[in-house]
Parts: sequence; structure tokens; C-alpha cells
Amino acid sequence: MTCVALDSADGKDMSIIKKQGKVKALEEEIFCRTNLDFESEIQCHVGIAHTRWATHGVPSEVNAHPQRSDYEHAFVVVHN
Repeated sequence: MTCVALDSADGKDMSIIKKQGKVKALEEEIFCRTNLDFESEIQCHVGIAHTRWATHGVPSEVNAHPQRSDYEHAFVVVHN
């Protein structure tokens, strides 16, 4: 499971994209999204990503990081 959280240029929206498989599958999913603006310049934001290697159970979107605090994305976290 590979995942990424991307902040919007105006800081008002957060996109969390999770894809089962290799990083290439995540890259393809990101570029298929129509709500992401790759032309905007973002001054002071951070992007986080995570690749999950399952130590028990199967990888799934539910337990893959980034994890959001709530549905409004007050904050997003990746941890090990």
C-alpha cells in the first residue's frame, strides 16, 4: 500500500490518495485525479508519503498512512 497526502495551493483542502501496489501505481492514480492543480506554486506547505509493508494482516486503505484526524483534515499524520 502506497499513500500520499497533498495540501492544496490555498491550504483549504487536503487530498489523501491511497493505492494498493507499488509506487508507480500511486503515481498513475495521482495524475488521474482532476482535482489536483500541478501548475500552482505552493510556498510553505509539506507533503507526506508512506509505503506500508505489512508485518501482519494484509495491507488495506483503512490501516494505511497517512491517517487523518477527522473528515475535515485538521491534521494528517504518518508514523512507524
